[in-house]
Amino acid sequence: MKIAWNTILVDEMETSFQFYVDVLGLQVAREVTQENLHLVFLKDEDGICVELIKSDSQITKGNNVGFILQVDDMHAKKKELEHKGVETGELISPAPGVNFFHVSDPNGVTIQIQEKAK
Repeated sequence: MKIAWNTILVDEMETSFQFYVDVLGLQVAREVTQENLHLVFLKDEDGICVELIKSDSQITKGNNVGFILQVDDMHAKKKELEHKGVETGELISPAPGVNFFHVSDPNGVTIQIQEKAK
């Protein structure tokens, strides 16, 4: 596994965007706007990413901070975690090639387990 990026659920996309871009100096890597959903991936000079999400629906459980771990085989990782007693969320596939599920750490931090794109 590797940490792919950190996610922050935001109330005000414009204010958050200005903070991370204008104040902290991150650059836009990509942006996705769909009905009721706005995602902005920002990166630093080393390619470290932060994802800002503004959504009219609750797309993750837990609080407003989380991070994403990428794995080669999402189904195998889900079974492994369940075998260890970890409660896993449902499998989600919001777009072609995007497959993930959520778990929470003991502090309520949301962790998205995402399969690497093939």
